[in-house]
Amino acid sequence: MFKGIRIGWGKLGPVSKGLLLVFGALQIPVLYLILNNIGCGFSLDRAMYEHLAQIKRVYEGNPIYVPMTFEFSAITYTPLYWWVCGWVWKLTGPGFFTPQLVSLLCSGALFYFTARFLWSNTSEDLFLTGFGLFCLSFVNLFTGFWLFNIGIDAMHYALTVAGFFFLRREGPKGVALAAACLSLGALTKQTGLAYVVAGGAYVLLAHPRRFPHYLVPAAVLCGGGLAYLQLSSGGLFYDIIVKFNRGPFWDGARLLNEVWGVQFLGQVALLFLLSLWPVFSSRSFSEAWKQLLSPEYVMAASGVVVACIAQPKFGSGNNHAVIALVGLIICGFRGLRRMTDRMGDPKWADKTRQLFVVLQAAALLVPAWTQAHHRLIDRYDRHKYEQIAEVFKKGWTIMYHYPYITSSFGYPEGGHHGSEMCRWINGRWSYANKPDFLSAPYREQRFDYVILGASVVDQDDPTIKAILDNYAVVSTLPPHPTYPNTLMLRYPVFVLKAKRLGAR
Repeated sequence: MFKGIRIGWGKLGPVSKGLLLVFGALQIPVLYLILNNIGCGFSLDRAMYEHLAQIKRVYEGNPIYVPMTFEFSAITYTPLYWWVCGWVWKLTGPGFFTPQLVSLLCSGALFYFTARFLWSNTSEDLFLTGFGLFCLSFVNLFTGFWLFNIGIDAMHYALTVAGFFFLRREGPKGVALAAACLSLGALTKQTGLAYVVAGGAYVLLAHPRRFPHYLVPAAVLCGGGLAYLQLSSGGLFYDIIVKFNRGPFWDGARLLNEVWGVQFLGQVALLFLLSLWPVFSSRSFSEAWKQLLSPEYVMAASGVVVACIAQPKFGSGNNHAVIALVGLIICGFRGLRRMTDRMGDPKWADKTRQLFVVLQAAALLVPAWTQAHHRLIDRYDRHKYEQIAEVFKKGWTIMYHYPYITSSFGYPEGGHHGSEMCRWINGRWSYANKPDFLSAPYREQRFDYVILGASVVDQDDPTIKAILDNYAVVSTLPPHPTYPNTLMLRYPVFVLKAKRLGAR
């Protein structure tokens, strides 16, 4: 492939080279954001801290799927990313950097396998392959900036796309590798089970004789891994992963307005339509079926199904659509190449490709840029975190809703808000299930200080009531002057002092 890149560059015309260079330059801010974030040692949002709390359990040799306590609450994902990061911590020591590096390496693998997909699907067209990767870079920016985040997404995406890529290889070895990657993807994020099933369905339909070579690794890794987690947790794994996820409601309006309206028929509408070209331009049903029955189309279709099911749930984001978007990027550029190959004049074919890729990349650039500048950690963010750190130096402090951060300052773990079941009952917002042991330490004024972000202050939360009844606000850290309320630490932050210490 790398030799082909040099040859492909030589074949490109000046306009195509210029467009690649221009959009390549637009990736420089992404690189700057990585450097800006990866070494700062804190996060503007609480999600990273939740994952760090799980990684800390692995690092200390403690199980993850255990009954909830004031000190720890498991979150609703499968554990492979946490296992890997916890094992790396045993070599490097705790901190933000290595979990971010794990995600960044996984993102590199994702881009590599996407490039391999694009290269083979566009007749080794460097122009379309490059723009496909640019589109994926823009997708990263508006679907949660998972490129190096401390979280399960990058590893899940890399393993899933790698799995579908290996389905393209001839012989049973490729099928076995695909089953292994897709199974590990499911052990990173439970929605990966859908891709294990989709991969198995593809093998069963396209290469039925190879199905045992798929089934055995999938049964051992995916089935065996899930069984181990269920048995080793005494049955709590299923409760945490499945039952706790049943709490938040599913919003049908989001399916129409967000998943289809904004994403598939909005941001990637051109790619979606172009992906249909090889199917509808087929001369026979069997030819159309052959187009559909390919790993890239199965990946795109199963990704769309996952997005339609998972994304409309309250609290879910468009990160559920990333596998679908990767699939549509690959299939869309495949369709563009096949459509333009039918043009008689090569010059018009090149101009058509240039027009389509610029229009699609520009459509993705707008939402990407809208989100990207919010991710830049500036001096106001650093100053605010320094102010929070100063509170921890004054005495035993808890930052509610931010696990791990307490232990990072040398105090016992705490600050968990509880599981999803603590806030939801049958799709309705309710704290009736919230156990009292999550609020009791605040009533007892066990801590000297409590830090509350305005984004988590819910007057109906019994824990918030216990805090406000027993602690008094002694200072308020203002919102970010330029981007207020864009990320959780950019909301106003209240510092409260225990009334037993004379606070009023």
